Amino acid sequence: KRLAASIRQEYFAAHFGHGHFGLTARLRSSVEYYLACTVFNTFPIPQKVGGIQKTLRYAGELVEAGYCPLLFPEGGRSEDGTIKPFLPGIGIMAIRLQVPVVPVQISGLFEVLSQYDRWPKAGRCEVRIGCPLKFRSEVDPELVARLVEKEVRELGSNDSSSRC
Repeated sequence: KRLAASIRQEYFAAHFGHGHFGLTARLRSSVEYYLACTVFNTFPIPQKVGGIQKTLRYAGELVEAGYCPLLFPEGGRSEDGTIKPFLPGIGIMAIRLQVPVVPVQISGLFEVLSQYDRWPKAGRCEVRIGCPLKFRSEVDPELVARLVEKEVRELGSNDSSSRC
């Protein structure tokens, strides 16, 4: 499968016309947005509830086209390297699109490139991939987010590899 990574829509606020920005800021934001979408195959996800229908529709189109949406359910980068609570968007997408969620845990990334760094440092990262999780449509999105978060945390604490 091909990946389509999510990006925080609010980062490109000037491009999307959120707030009062000058022409230079709007142009810069638009160039950055189109480069991110083109080079890294990204799609925007709003952190606020407004716009979720458009995002779900687009994510559904991605799935139908054979792409796997890659979400970062914490909604932002960690300030200290610890896992932040997951937001319910992962649950909304899993339930509405009826797609499995594959939990992934990445350790060591904060030491390589924290939100305070301007350039990555040499270091070791480990990626652990869990078994796909499928949820029924009547499950609460917040419960789904908590269950996925639990699985991701267990991936980081469990050194034995389990088979799906």
